[in-house]
Amino acid sequence: MNAKSFHPAMISRLTPSRQVFVVTALAVLWFMCASGIVKSDTVNPPRALWLELRAGLIGPKSETNWKSMKDTLVPGEFQGIRKFEAVVLASSTNTIVLAIRDPRIPEITLRLEEPLRSPVPIGSYVEFDGYPRQFTAEPFMVVLDVPANHIVVVESRRR
Repeated sequence: MNAKSFHPAMISRLTPSRQVFVVTALAVLWFMCASGIVKSDTVNPPRALWLELRAGLIGPKSETNWKSMKDTLVPGEFQGIRKFEAVVLASSTNTIVLAIRDPRIPEITLRLEEPLRSPVPIGSYVEFDGYPRQFTAEPFMVVLDVPANHIVVVESRRR
């Protein structure tokens, strides 16, 4: 097990002494992020990459950045990142609206190549990559076409 493959549900599978260690380490990391010692995006590279892409789309070179991003698989293993992770705000069998930067503000719409059997529950997390097809700056929204095997529901969380 390494940091990239760790999931909170895995704690229950650890021995009690390792559970204490992991919970303590997570508490220290949370404190360091909350106090500004470590930027939280350094522990979430996919989110940091999304924030960089988003900044480029709303900055002074947005048109040039959009042209280079459009129709190109993102994240496309850029900086070793294979998929973004985002929270589901709305879902049907063929589209999913997601948030990354703020869990209440939609930023991404996924158009699914193949319809799902049922909508993804709101509050679930999905990992995805896809091909940007449309972009609006205000309100900010990127529409990605997502092939069938490029999306995974990671977990559901109760709000």
